[in-house]
Amino acid sequence: MMTACRLPSLPARRPTSHTLLAGLLAALTLVAFSAPVLASEDAADPLADNDASHSATPAFSGMGQEIVRLDSGVLVQGDKVHTPDGYTSGFRLTAGMAPQQETGWDLGAELRYRQSDDVPMSSSDSQHVQDVTSLGGSLVAGFRLGHFGVYGKTGMAQWVSDPVTGRNTFDSTSGSTRVQGLGARWMTRSWIGQVEFEEVNDPELEHLNMITASFHLPF
Repeated sequence: MMTACRLPSLPARRPTSHTLLAGLLAALTLVAFSAPVLASEDAADPLADNDASHSATPAFSGMGQEIVRLDSGVLVQGDKVHTPDGYTSGFRLTAGMAPQQETGWDLGAELRYRQSDDVPMSSSDSQHVQDVTSLGGSLVAGFRLGHFGVYGKTGMAQWVSDPVTGRNTFDSTSGSTRVQGLGARWMTRSWIGQVEFEEVNDPELEHLNMITASFHLPF
């Protein structure tokens, strides 16, 4: 269903991975409990034989698991992430709104959580292995033309790293950095295809730079 191909300033006290995870769970809870009445089951299925349903799915929200579709037209989706190299796992929550027409601009936001374990890092004077936790968000905008859509996103990510081996093993580091990406999606009643590139502008998060290619064929 989905294949990933290596695709505020901090307070004085450095946050731990548990703090970041707690913040993410709080955001998810807020979305779940603030949702008004759901639309009909037919509208909730992006693959249903209904052109209006297709046109109401934002260009950047084709592959995730649908969590809720609001009467206002907002679609909330989520999906898990596991990179083939085995270093990183996590999940992503996307909320977006699209006009009912087949052509139009889509707007939304994305929340990402990543946990990377035993990531090898190297610099000019040292090599080490570290664990990295990151939490970030982006604004997303897309444009649909029939079944085809393109989109871009830009945002920020906050990260904490804990060295496992190598120099400064007992020192943790943290920071924030910019995230940007581009993608394209083709969605029909029979299948969905999506390609996305995402880049993180920090050497500590180089392993999160990804090209994701996904294809979904229901049967």
